[in-house]
Amino acid sequence: MVFRHAVKSTDPQTAGNVQRVDVVPSTTARLEKDTVYWAAMEVLIPANTFFANDASSLAVIHIGAACCSGNWGLQLNRGKFTIAKSWDLGAGAGEQNQWFVPTAQPKPDQWNKIIVQWKANNTGANGAFLRVWINGVQVLDDKGPNTVPGGGDYPKFGYYNWSWGTGGGDFSRPEREVFWRSYYLVKDAGYTSEQVTALLE
Repeated sequence: MVFRHAVKSTDPQTAGNVQRVDVVPSTTARLEKDTVYWAAMEVLIPANTFFANDASSLAVIHIGAACCSGNWGLQLNRGKFTIAKSWDLGAGAGEQNQWFVPTAQPKPDQWNKIIVQWKANNTGANGAFLRVWINGVQVLDDKGPNTVPGGGDYPKFGYYNWSWGTGGGDFSRPEREVFWRSYYLVKDAGYTSEQVTALLE
């Protein structure tokens, strides 16, 4: 089975002034802080979407609060694949964000295997971390705060174009599409990245 997520610049905007099409694997299951999880996905990004002059997201762990960005997000920003993380230390500190551009980028027009392992904590306590592999190459090993206080975190994947809603972005390419062949999310039980990758086709 393959999911095709497609949007046009003329599609209606949703909350946050974004054209999007997405899947939430569960509307009731919520992810725990201070717990190690793995996400494994296989995604094909056509060149027309990959290299568009847009700011967009592909997959996130969304926080339950009505503020802030996700714990982590996989993004396409102006033709570069980017890994984002967000956190809020609390006590009025406010949202903070950090972006990483891995040197080993996914390839357009082919299936890519992307693995994410993380442990969420808003202050970085309890060994909070974020690790990412792309096609078998580890491209990120980050430690520190990576979420917001409170619970309700949940996974989403699809395509979210943030540029069109603000009047920017690449209108010379009015259509976007992303294909997903697999998406898994599991709580860690001592797995290796190779074992998690084996879940994919």
